[in-house]
Amino acid sequence: MSFVYPLPTTGTISFSDFLLDENNLYINEITEATAQRGRVRATLKEVNKTDGPKDYMIVMKVIDDYLPYLLAIVDCLEGGQLRLKQEFETSWRCTLSDSVLKKKRVKCRGIYYELIFTLMTYGYACSNWASNIIEKELQKDGIDNKLKQAADILSKASVAIRKALMQQTSPSLLAKLAIGVAGHYEMANGLIKSLKESAKVCSDFRNSFSVQSLGKKFLAKDAYDHQQNGRAVGFITEAREVLHLLTKCKSPTIAAHAAQEYSEVNELYNIYVGINDTRWDLSNSTCNLVPRDNLCKLGRAFPLY
Repeated sequence: MSFVYPLPTTGTISFSDFLLDENNLYINEITEATAQRGRVRATLKEVNKTDGPKDYMIVMKVIDDYLPYLLAIVDCLEGGQLRLKQEFETSWRCTLSDSVLKKKRVKCRGIYYELIFTLMTYGYACSNWASNIIEKELQKDGIDNKLKQAADILSKASVAIRKALMQQTSPSLLAKLAIGVAGHYEMANGLIKSLKESAKVCSDFRNSFSVQSLGKKFLAKDAYDHQQNGRAVGFITEAREVLHLLTKCKSPTIAAHAAQEYSEVNELYNIYVGINDTRWDLSNSTCNLVPRDNLCKLGRAFPLY
C-alpha cells in the first residue's frame, strides 16, 4: 500500500485584517477570499474527523476554488495594487513533522507561507485520492476510466508539489514529497504493465524518472546544506545523468521538461563538484578532497514510505 499523507489543518484568518485596498477596488474579492479559505479550513477539519474512507475529492474541490483568490492576492501584493496593514501571519499544522515539533500548529509570517501550505495540502489530497483508486484497481482484472483518472490526479499532485518547490521550503521535505510522488507513479506503472490494455494510458505518465531525479536534486541540496559534500555530489550526479538521458526521449513533453530540469541540475553539479574537488585545508594549504558517496550508500539514504 502506498503512503497516505495526513492532511493539515489551519487556523482562522480574515484577509481584511491584513490587506489595505486604498482605492476600494477589491473589497468584494477580499471578502470572498476569506470565505473560500474558511471553506477550506472547515473541510479539512471535517475530513480529518471522519473515520474510515475520507472524501479527498471535496478537499481538492474547495482548494481549487480558493487558489485563484490566493494567487490573485499574491499577485496584487507583488504588483502594489494591495498593501499590508500589518505583517501577514497564519498557522498550519505540519502533519509530516508534528511528532517531532510537538506542536499542534506552527505560526509563520508572510503570504508565501499560506501559499506553500495550500499547494502542498492540495498535493497531499490528490496523491491520497489517486492511491485509493489504484488500491481498488489492484483488486480488478480490467482497466477502466477510474485508472485513467488516477493517472490524471497523480499528475496534478506532481504539479501542485512542483509549485510548492518554487517557494522557500526545506530541501529535505521537498525530496520526500518528490520521491513519494515518484513511488505512486511506479506503483501505477506496475499495474498498467500487467494489463492487456496498457496502451490506453498516456505513455508520458508512465515515466517517473523525472520525478525521481527531482527528489535526488533536493537530496543533494539537503546534503550540501549539511556540509556532506560527497553525498551531495553523488546525488546531483545521479540526477544529472538521468535527466540528460531524458532530454533525448521521444516524447516531446518529457524531453522539454527534462531539458529545463537538466539546466538547473547541471549548474548545481558544477558548483558542488567544483567546491568538492578544490576544497582546501587552510591549516596546511593542502588540497583535501571529500570522497563521493557510491551508489549503494546513496540508495540507503533515500526516504522510505
